Amino acid sequence: MKTKQIILSITLLGLIFQTVSAQKVDDWFNENAILDIFHVKASPNATGDEIVSFLNDEYFPVMENAYPGTLLLHMESIAGERKGQHVKFWIFSTVAVRDSYFLGGPNTSEKYKTYSKKVSRKISQNKMVELFRGWDWDFKTDWELIGKTEDRKNLDDIKGLEFDIHYVSMDYKGDHAMTENQLKETLKNTDYPDSQFFILYGERDTREGGFAILELHTPGQSYKSVLENSDLPLEKDLFSSYRIW
Repeated sequence: MKTKQIILSITLLGLIFQTVSAQKVDDWFNENAILDIFHVKASPNATGDEIVSFLNDEYFPVMENAYPGTLLLHMESIAGERKGQHVKFWIFSTVAVRDSYFLGGPNTSEKYKTYSKKVSRKISQNKMVELFRGWDWDFKTDWELIGKTEDRKNLDDIKGLEFDIHYVSMDYKGDHAMTENQLKETLKNTDYPDSQFFILYGERDTREGGFAILELHTPGQSYKSVLENSDLPLEKDLFSSYRIW
């Protein structure tokens, strides 16, 4: 049992949260990136304060720059079906970087395991097992960024922003260009100085072949209603909103 707990804690170390010094939006949200979101399953006995204290005091200082070529951010779901859940937002600078760590699904490379073992020596494994129970693979998708609206200077720093994800129906028959045109048509008469929109394409896993719209915005400035009242066939029950810590 103890061996299983240690293995679980080592794996979780690389699948929760990380901060790095470079967090500019246009450095990471570009056409080369792969975006990945994991909803973390916390222990039923763990409080939000305990989790945040552990992450800030012990986990973040060790994890900074632990996995080269990636940006990992801690988020909390603030609206939608998974409100209140803690989330790991992992951005890979390129597909090649992602593939050097993950081989598909939950399978990880020797490179990933090597970095995780280094990290595990500096963080309490018992605390990891106490606070976390694993991650939710049911909705996990690797997303390509295939289009975006103009950059916003007031959204330069990722930390402290919020973002919404609108999932396009998997029955949607449009292609990249059609999706981008529909988004532009939706926004053409809307003034959105505090938001930037990104078009995502499911590169693998649960939503492979599907589309999503990500709105990155300053706190409280979401244009959710504009998108939900558009002609885009959104799965509104899957909507999620997150705060980036």
